[in-house]
Amino acid sequence: MTEHNQVLQRIDSPADLKGLTAAERTQLAADIRETILDVMSVN
Repeated sequence: MTEHNQVLQRIDSPADLKGLTAAERTQLAADIRETILDVMSVN
């Protein structure tokens, strides 16, 4: 994971998603996308 995955690193359970703001959910989606691309580019 890169330093850009700040929101993703804070998620430990589904309950953590409920406390996110709309902006944090948008950032989380970007973090997940970046992680997927990082993993897929290695494999």
